[in-house]
Amino acid sequence: MQKDSNLIKTLHKIETKYCNLDHETGVLFSPDGKIIKEWIGTEDEIIIPSEDFKNKDLWESNILTHNHTRGLHFSPDDIDIFVNLSLAEIRISTPSKTYFSIIKNKDFNLKIYDEMLKDKVGSFSKGIELAITQGMTFNSKDFANKLYNLRIKHADDWFKNNADKYNYTYEKGKL
Repeated sequence: MQKDSNLIKTLHKIETKYCNLDHETGVLFSPDGKIIKEWIGTEDEIIIPSEDFKNKDLWESNILTHNHTRGLHFSPDDIDIFVNLSLAEIRISTPSKTYFSIIKNKDFNLKIYDEMLKDKVGSFSKGIELAITQGMTFNSKDFANKLYNLRIKHADDWFKNNADKYNYTYEKGKL
């Protein structure tokens, strides 16, 4: 999906507006940049009514962007929505004004979700595994920050390294 500059500006404007909220907000866009629907959520998730989830036409070939209040990467739920609701693109923005995007290419491989779960992408347990292999001590003053950074780096590397395998385009940038 090739995006024009007006669509990119519109996405970035909304993402900048919502990236520092204390709750998640999701906005569904058409490929031409029109807002289709907006949902307000909690600190950890967007609240999407079941009738919206059931409406496949609402999602198909559209773009969902939302903020992650804690700054984390794509969650398994994000990828599940991306794959199963036939979105063309899913995006997140973070309080550090970073955005992440996954865009489906032709012959997109639906197995991305299963592989992401298998590899524990960005999970707390994966962060602990990485911390142990790197010899980090759990009592260090900045352990939580280092663990967070390991989780983000693992997810970022995973999405970069698997783009060709699953036929998607991965983007990371600043708003």
